Formats: sequence, C-alpha cells, structure tokens
Amino acid sequence: MNTNDQQDADAHFLALEGLSKRFGNHTVVREVDISARRGEFVSFLGPSGCGKTTILRMVAGFEAPTLGRILIDDKDVTRLSPNQRNIGMVFQAYALFPNMTVFGNIGFGLRIAGEGAQAIEKRVAEMLELIGLTGLEKRYPFELSGGQQQRVALARALAAQPAMLLLDEPLSALDAKIRLALRAQIRGIQRELGITTIFVTHDQEEALSMSDRIVVMNDGRVEQIGTPFEIYNRPATRFVASFVGTLSIMNAVVAEPASGAVTVAGTTIEKLPLPAGVTKGAQLALAIRPEAVKIGGMNGDVRISGEITDIDFLGSVIRLRLAAGGDLISLDTFNNPAAPPPRRGQKIEIAFGRDDLLVLDEA
Repeated sequence: MNTNDQQDADAHFLALEGLSKRFGNHTVVREVDISARRGEFVSFLGPSGCGKTTILRMVAGFEAPTLGRILIDDKDVTRLSPNQRNIGMVFQAYALFPNMTVFGNIGFGLRIAGEGAQAIEKRVAEMLELIGLTGLEKRYPFELSGGQQQRVALARALAAQPAMLLLDEPLSALDAKIRLALRAQIRGIQRELGITTIFVTHDQEEALSMSDRIVVMNDGRVEQIGTPFEIYNRPATRFVASFVGTLSIMNAVVAEPASGAVTVAGTTIEKLPLPAGVTKGAQLALAIRPEAVKIGGMNGDVRISGEITDIDFLGSVIRLRLAAGGDLISLDTFNNPAAPPPRRGQKIEIAFGRDDLLVLDEA
C-alpha cells in the first residue's frame, strides 16, 4: 500500500453512511454521515436524548440501524453481531462481574476467546501496569473505589486488543477530582495504544479537553463536526454556540446593512459580517465569550457601560455579569488577592474586540 492509499484508509477507519434509527414513529438518529481516522479520538457531544448513545450502540452492534451502513476498516459490519466486530466497550455503570476478582474481570474476554492460562496471565499483567493497578488483581469490585472500578472496566475492554474502543459516558458517575485524573489517564492510554476511540458525553469540558474532533449533536442530527478549537471559537449554528461554553447573547438592531453597522445596548458597532439580505431595522442576535470581555474602556473596538448584577467566585477566575441596555453580559477576570473585583451594583465600562463577536442569526 503506497502512502496515499494508507492515508485514504486511515481517513475512513470508521465510516457511518446515512445512519438513521427509528423506534416506532420516533426518529432518534437522522441521516448521520461521519468518518473517523485510525487512531483518532472522536467525541459525540450533546444533551440527553440527542441520539449520541444510540449511535454508539449501533456501532457496537447492540442496535440495528433503520437505514444506512457502518464500515470498520472498509468492512461492512452493519448486520454483524457485537462479538464479530472486534470492538471494546466501556459503559457508564462499569458492568464488572461482582463475583470475579480484578484478574478474572480483565481476563474474562480472553478466556472466552480460548486463550491459554499463560497468555491470559501475561496480558492481564500488562493491562494492570497500563492502568496503574498492579498488585490489586486479587481484589473484588466491591473492594475498589469508583475510579479503580472504571479503570478495570477499561482494561477489560482493551485486553483483547480490539480495533476500536467505545466509551459511553464512562466518567459521569465519578466525583470531579477523580474524573479529571481518569480523563487524563484514558487519553494517555489511548494515545499510547493508538486505538481509534469513540467517546460519548454530555460534558462539554470532557469533549473539549480529550478529543481530536467533536461531533455536536442535537435532536438526532449532526450540528457540527470539528476540532475543539473550531467548535468553541467558530460555532456553525446557534445551538453549538450556546451549548458549548458560556456565551452572552445581545440583541442588536441593524443600523446600516451596507457597512455592517448595528446598534446594541446604545452603542453602534460597525463592520460586522451581517447575514446576506439583512435589512435595516432587522433584529440580530450577537454573542460573545466571557473571556473576550475586559473591564475598562480602552481595550477593544467596542465599549459598553452597565451595572454589575452578579459576581461568581470560581477560584482562579471571577465571573461578573453586567446589565447593559436590557442585555446581560458575562465577563471573566483573573482572581487577584491584592485587587478585589467590582462590587454588585457598581457601574463600570467594558470593552471587547469587534472580531470577538459572533453574529448568530436573525431574531
């Protein structure tokens, strides 16, 4: 295989073609077309009920598509059973066998596959070292913490050396500190093994921090596919803009379509990329991230005055909310023990760059 052929194969290690799923009269997945490269970490991100877990279950073979095809390494697996797909899966609820030790759980799939005792012992030892649980092979699941149980579930999924790893919200039942540590460990293991991984989550921070690419879903449809940088900074739809990260939405009125001028909170902003065909007097929704807004009137193209309505202390960051002309604008400032933040009710001026604004759509 030459270099170009190898690149083409890698570009479509997993391919979902026109994938749809109906339960009775209810369509939960609508004509999804997605491909994942070999070794890529792809997250499906969206609210509950958007279809992301149903897609994962179809890839795993637990659900049959109503329409469309699933290809893994150029092989059509749409009608194959789960055990014929060479896939490892980690569930949200761990699904460990309570009557088996850590060793027994990790080696279960190998034993079912007919591997010999020596090969199983060797592979389990490798997996225990990989997940950092060497020495705990004789413990039972009830003797492990939640994070340790999830690592055992991960090792069990990887023990048989699957072609692909599927993760169905595996961190949602863990507390915040363990979730952060395990998040980094899962990503590190995935990179070390170079295994194609599909990760389902409703947590935007998980998706942004772990993924090579993110598939944002809503109501069974793909809203946008892109890198974390693209998804966060260049949202393609209003849903993506509002679902990923924190946004302040400002109501604007078009003042002069030809020059891209709008009025917002009593201030005129010019040279915005307005939608084609927009007319004078039309209402638009503008959005801005809190980190793009600065206190003080000399740090950007746009300056707006308002009153502080809320102050949230988030540790290293303090989030302020400013009421301005009927809009609420959030802004983040770093915590400085020597310089307390503005007070609630205080009037301040904020500034931001014209390029930091997102023109979402016509109201």
